[in-house]
Amino acid sequence: GSGKSLTSAKVAEAAAAAANPQGGRAEWMKRVRERVLPPLRAFKPDLLIISAGFDAANHDVGNMGVDKTGKRLAGINLQPDDYEEMTACMCAAAGSSNARVVSVLEGGYGYLTRDPKEGAAG
Repeated sequence: GSGKSLTSAKVAEAAAAAANPQGGRAEWMKRVRERVLPPLRAFKPDLLIISAGFDAANHDVGNMGVDKTGKRLAGINLQPDDYEEMTACMCAAAGSSNARVVSVLEGGYGYLTRDPKEGAAG
């Protein structure tokens, strides 16, 4: 088997459902609160591992979409405060079952400047 229980699979599916670049920052946090936190609380984990990637951050190359014509689209554009709020919500949800929390830093894909005069992405 996959090693996942039905409940842990639902938490993972809920996390994936939160990713909607068209909705922006407010929609992202709304989805986290409505789709990620309830199944996380119901699961009552002993350990919560947060994979802290920053590819949804404002100016990150991974945050930018491309349409069919090759035009860059705006992404979710999360700010540091958004990551702080999301982490606090996840820790509070995990804390309801006295879970330990580990946050692992992944990084992002690279920084994309808006003005070519600012320097190259990377």
